[in-house]
Amino acid sequence: SDREVAEMVKQDQVDVLVDLSGHTARNRMGLFALGPCAVQATWLGYSSTTGIPAMDWFIGDAVTNPLDTEHLHTERVARLPHTFLCDDPSAPPEPADLRERIVFASFNNTAKISPSAVKLWANVLHRIPGSVLKLKYGTFDDPFVRQVFVERFAAEGVLPERIEFCGYQTKEAHEAFFRSVNVCLDTAPYTGATTTVDALRAGVPVVTLAGRRYSSRMSASLLHASGLGDLVCSSAEEFVAKAVDTARNFAGVKAKLAHIQESPVFRPSEFAFDLQNLVDSLWSATP
Repeated sequence: SDREVAEMVKQDQVDVLVDLSGHTARNRMGLFALGPCAVQATWLGYSSTTGIPAMDWFIGDAVTNPLDTEHLHTERVARLPHTFLCDDPSAPPEPADLRERIVFASFNNTAKISPSAVKLWANVLHRIPGSVLKLKYGTFDDPFVRQVFVERFAAEGVLPERIEFCGYQTKEAHEAFFRSVNVCLDTAPYTGATTTVDALRAGVPVVTLAGRRYSSRMSASLLHASGLGDLVCSSAEEFVAKAVDTARNFAGVKAKLAHIQESPVFRPSEFAFDLQNLVDSLWSATP
């Protein structure tokens, strides 16, 4: 139980307790509400404040959590120096296997594909006749889900043949799939995180629309840390224009992605050092 774990934390004399779930499934918010540890922080697993008075810190970065947004959290905000997460580097991606048509894509959870995202993406497709949008996620194995999105795009004037669906794939097939994509279009207002990292690792640019809250600024953080801050947009009009320009100037953007593995997003040893220093600072800042 939460009370039993709280007692274990006290007996083990834990100095800093970090939550990785927030209010997602199988979380232990009840444990943190009991306040068993002198320093309690939430990081990574949940894209908003916990609202729990006993939670001392919310860990993000300067892009996910600008100074003028601290009032959106009940916690104090601690900022990592580069970006809020990192991943393992990989070998340089193979050259894209692209044909004559321009291919946009999103590999995000279907729950993130909001009506505003559908409208954004439809406007991009309208700007480049003959382009297609590939939507890939496990739920697209279901014919009903595919039909729902066919109808949503049709309502925005996009013909069904311009939307291609892909369901679950193995890790290897997923990575290979990127070779058929020019540009990934981010979801809005809830942006990608892991999916954005996957695209960047594969050498595929991601265009994002940054909002005010953490959940709408995760991709923005990763792009800025990767030297691709120019792909972060502040309006729907800018998003459409940037997506079109990026697709049409694909070769130049790909060149900027050639050394993506050298960015802070793919340097886990340095990230671990930064996180250690941050945790030390949380301990020092607590009365």
